[in-house]
Amino acid sequence: MKNIFWLFACALLVFPSVAQGQHSPASAGKGPVASDLQDLDIEARYWALQVRNNNVSFQELQYNASHLWIGSAERNQALIQRVESYLQQKDIAQLTPQEQQLLKESREKRSSLEKKPLPESVSKHKEEIAARREKIAALQTEVIDIEARQWAFQIKNGGHTSLADLNHLSKNWGTPQSYNDKLIALIKKYLGQKEIPFITPEEWEQLEENKQAVQNLITNGRGNPAMEKIKKMDQKITALRKPIAELDARYWAWRIAEVKDTTLEQLRSYSVQWVGEPAENARMILAIEENLKNGNTKRLSAAEMKKLRKTHEQIGKLISKTKF
Repeated sequence: MKNIFWLFACALLVFPSVAQGQHSPASAGKGPVASDLQDLDIEARYWALQVRNNNVSFQELQYNASHLWIGSAERNQALIQRVESYLQQKDIAQLTPQEQQLLKESREKRSSLEKKPLPESVSKHKEEIAARREKIAALQTEVIDIEARQWAFQIKNGGHTSLADLNHLSKNWGTPQSYNDKLIALIKKYLGQKEIPFITPEEWEQLEENKQAVQNLITNGRGNPAMEKIKKMDQKITALRKPIAELDARYWAWRIAEVKDTTLEQLRSYSVQWVGEPAENARMILAIEENLKNGNTKRLSAAEMKKLRKTHEQIGKLISKTKF
């Protein structure tokens, strides 16, 4: 579950802004204007279906609701929350012909409002948005190499995407095409290498700080609830793991050196998708590597294995109880 959100949210990092030509509220320049609850629900289901079908990203909707949609901020926020609620469901009901008609009428009202000249405050606001998007683009570029390696590991591991899918999804990111092209080219380069360079703990920390800075710009400091929930879960997992970190590192060194059913390179690759804080996972890999160098590859005692299993059972329960 965590990895699905990571792909969605860090595409963690596929930092959205307003995509030109995309089928989104911003494609017309404004958002929904209907005020009753029925219209709100129909609009929310429509956008949830659009996100589910990869026609727009949820982060792009969040950005547009905060910065571009007309109507009250409370109404726009309510719509976003309802979209998020629908996205948590396994199935989303398609709009009936009657609901499609109601949605059409709502958009016709919106269209009539768009013909009115923009007040000076709106023009100024758009300039502020443009400046903010430039800051986001600059932040993205700072970590593009780390981001490329993260995606390369995900694809190499047979994760939730492929290079072709990522290239297609990039059209909905709302990021500059030059950035998308450079990121895809870097991912392709790393996939063509025998080994993808390891992402160090320091690089993971830089990436996480960058994500937070971008989210603050996108949401005016309000943050992303889904990402915050994942972050809190990861911190709890790290707290559980720390007392057994040394056992974990010895266990995997034994598996590599004695059981020989995995390799250090495989663990480096798969660690990108492990639960817990990424920087701590990277430190685990370094500890395993150190054990291998020092020949510290003896099998854990029965008591040590019991302690290890108990902690991992606690982590499993924590993950299963966390609702996204």
